[in-house]
Amino acid sequence: MITDPIHHFLDVDDASDPAALLGLPPGRCSQAQIDAALRDRLAQIYEHPDGRSAAAERVRQALRLAAQRVNSSTAPPRKAASAPSAAPRRPAINLTSFDRLVLAVLVGCGGWNAQSRARLVSLASTYGVSVQGLIRVIHGLSEHARAGGARLGVNEITAGRPLGYGPPPRATLTAGPLLDRLAGEFATELRRDRPLTTIKLSVLFGLLTVLVFVIALRWIMAPDAPKVRRPAPPSTAQPTGAVAAPGAQPLGPSTSQTASVPDTPRVARFPTTPTFLGNALPIEAVEAADRSSAIAAEIEELSRKLAIADDQPSEAVFRQWDFAINTIATGWALAPESTLNEVDKAIAESLRAAADTPSITDRLLNAFIPPKTVGEPLDVWRGSWSAGMLGKISNASTLPKVVSQRARSQLEVVLDEKLVEPAEFETAARAWLDRQVPKLVATIELDERMDDFWELWLASHRHLGAGPQHDHSIMRAINAILATDTDLSRPGPSSNVLGRLLSTALKDPSPIVKQYVIATFDSPQITAHDLWVLTSLLSLSDQAGWFRDSLVIPVDADQRHRWRVRDDLAAAWPAVSSPTESSESLSQALRVDQDSARRWLAIGEQILKFPLERKPEALMLQLIDAARLTEAAEAIALNKLNRADEVMRQLESATYEAQQAGQKRAPGSSPPAGGGKPARIGQPIGSDGGFALAYQEAGKNNEARMAALHAMRDNSGTDLGPLDAQVFVHELYRGSPQEVRTLAQSILIEQFQTGPVVALQMVDQFADAPSTDQISQMIQEYTGAMLPETRSESWVVQARWVLVQHSLKLRPRPEVAIESLVRTLADSYARRHSLLIGQDHDPATVPAAQRAAHVLAQTWATLAATSPVLQGDPVPDDLPGIQQR
Repeated sequence: MITDPIHHFLDVDDASDPAALLGLPPGRCSQAQIDAALRDRLAQIYEHPDGRSAAAERVRQALRLAAQRVNSSTAPPRKAASAPSAAPRRPAINLTSFDRLVLAVLVGCGGWNAQSRARLVSLASTYGVSVQGLIRVIHGLSEHARAGGARLGVNEITAGRPLGYGPPPRATLTAGPLLDRLAGEFATELRRDRPLTTIKLSVLFGLLTVLVFVIALRWIMAPDAPKVRRPAPPSTAQPTGAVAAPGAQPLGPSTSQTASVPDTPRVARFPTTPTFLGNALPIEAVEAADRSSAIAAEIEELSRKLAIADDQPSEAVFRQWDFAINTIATGWALAPESTLNEVDKAIAESLRAAADTPSITDRLLNAFIPPKTVGEPLDVWRGSWSAGMLGKISNASTLPKVVSQRARSQLEVVLDEKLVEPAEFETAARAWLDRQVPKLVATIELDERMDDFWELWLASHRHLGAGPQHDHSIMRAINAILATDTDLSRPGPSSNVLGRLLSTALKDPSPIVKQYVIATFDSPQITAHDLWVLTSLLSLSDQAGWFRDSLVIPVDADQRHRWRVRDDLAAAWPAVSSPTESSESLSQALRVDQDSARRWLAIGEQILKFPLERKPEALMLQLIDAARLTEAAEAIALNKLNRADEVMRQLESATYEAQQAGQKRAPGSSPPAGGGKPARIGQPIGSDGGFALAYQEAGKNNEARMAALHAMRDNSGTDLGPLDAQVFVHELYRGSPQEVRTLAQSILIEQFQTGPVVALQMVDQFADAPSTDQISQMIQEYTGAMLPETRSESWVVQARWVLVQHSLKLRPRPEVAIESLVRTLADSYARRHSLLIGQDHDPATVPAAQRAAHVLAQTWATLAATSPVLQGDPVPDDLPGIQQR
């Protein structure tokens, strides 16, 4: 029982004030800060193991109440009514420029007639508004009047000011009844032209002829037509402290303003902070996350059905598979990490069981094909998870190659690009999310669900983790919005999304954010008007307190002016503090110990004198020497002199010893197990292929297959021929059901531990073997070696290593194989990575060589982004150029 829910979920005292419950600093907070804190707190509770309990719901209600209290405490107080007889408050309305033009056309043309109808149709066509859209505009205005809203007067129609609270102005035009009647007949009148109706409306609007002249004259002399790109001249800019009307062009300059503050830049102002708050916890996703705990068991049951299916599984199996995959794809961002790991293992086992039948494999993989474009908000989560799983399957070394290659092909079709490097879950998911940005940006102003789309898009990136790729995705989305034709200075969905994305980027700004922001000043797709809005948002942001108002670019700045502001911004942007001691060292001028440097140069000269050989083993040894030499250089550069001395001593004393085959072995590598005396060589009995033929004829008859295994055990020696060994090893690795696999493994341990042909097949087929405890136990009994847990990243390397050693031990003339040197190379890569991130090296966690090299390259790329060496005029190239090389 949870006695103190608030302390249990939030680790704060239940007597804390509302700001402390939300994790906000003391003092006044902006609306965006309060919304972000509430989102983070709610997500923290949902991710808690008890996040679905009744106590958790009570804490969530308390957080929402706390947010309301903080909002009320930080909102500016309203003035009390000066007299009891003050007029009642009326609901405010913001007239858009299109609304004003519609009203002006109706009044200016004397009511509804052929002239006004033609002008309205032309006006709607210009702004892309349909007939139904015009009807909605009229209905909206009439509903405002019916609700007791402020009357629509001449000033409000022409000045562009929002109607606020208070009594109506004296000289006004009562538009409510007029608009009510007009809206009721508008749809019919657009489709037919009846003279009687035209006469009636003309008489009605003829009563307003006196006002027509005034309104039309002001409209012609000072039009407020919304232009897609109409930057206001800087000479008419208001002072920084002035609040510009949203969407309105700046008024003409007053003499006092121009004379007193001639150089003060105008900052774009908004009624509220541009941001949004979508539904980050859709009920369908929450329910899917609740069901996800049972998905792994359901997929394991499907795996057993696939294993015993004679030919083609029933359609019910595939429907159940699609339902399970869709469930976890819908709620993956809310599911615990342990549940996702269990589901991943169950999916891998199912794909492994179906690997022998390409049609079944393709049918199972089809469930992971994400949509190319999103149709509803939850498609964002479904698509990102599906693309990530295709990437994970395509890069899984424990799955058969036919499965991984098919998944890779499907991922290339989905992303519409040829994959050069191995894909992982994070990279594939982010690539798919980035491909959705153009459509999301194009429909920001059209789809009412845009807040939900972007909220789930941001949640997906947040769940995938922070880092360079996260920042790249956020900044690409910002650039896409800036490159549109939308007027971002007007409050609306586009400016809200831009503000939220910019706030996300500035939350923990990296050099990548700076690089993108600086690049916008050189982009021909981004106008000065867009830069004015972007720099204004930076000036208004609490997260960029260092940004001066003088850095706000004028709306009509030419390219030279843009360059000047760009350079000033680059100089004013604060330096990013490095996360680790190692990166701090890299950001400073390189100072090395002179004695260590001279010693390193001498060792390098000796290694360079070695002749270049073309044999694979010799090339691998040279690669190991180069990796260790680089490791020593990195240790010297980071002032880790003890580590550098250790590596250089190994290089100095490394005289490769000749072995029986005349090859050289790597320093520190061990001779074959058994003190150099090979174990007894196994001998096959009888002709090769008999067991393979009998096993193939047994088909999926489990009793016949087990009988064939028993017969092979009774009639064979201590080894098998190549054909029989290939079939036998396949069954002990991937045979199904489990009874057949267990029998084959017991025969291996009892009879074929000294067979070189079987040992070689164990090495060759290990790439397709699953990472299970049963397989690990079999390899340990077979080789006599100890292995780490299968969950460890080093299990695959260690298991393959002991199998290779066992195979070499059984060869009549053992030679050094490349596999025996991979461990040494991977260990050097892992040591170099630990140096860069400032951690101690753990030999038990050495990953595969390919993975170790990939992680090392990614770490170097991240550190290079913060290095001042690549700023200015870098040699040999900047970071994008180096990555391209």
